[in-house]
Amino acid sequence: MKPGARVCDVARRYGVKAQQLTTWRRLARAGRIALVTDEAADFVSIELSDPAASGKNEGPVEITIGKVSVRLDADVSAVRIAEIVTAIERGA
Repeated sequence: MKPGARVCDVARRYGVKAQQLTTWRRLARAGRIALVTDEAADFVSIELSDPAASGKNEGPVEITIGKVSVRLDADVSAVRIAEIVTAIERGA
């Protein structure tokens, strides 16, 4: 989303397909996925504790950034999770 950034360059840098990145940008601009900051977004690494899981949110969501860990109920909205991650990254 940064001015002058090229989708193909960003996709290559983070190992994602340019088509997927374009889809995410379109959804963000339409307000269908959370962007909780006016600044350009960065990618973060995630790790799945059980990649073979069914995808159902049966257990808590755990966010770990550096030395900070937050455990949330499974029914917490994606927008709220994005707000919490942004606050942790900013040191709030």
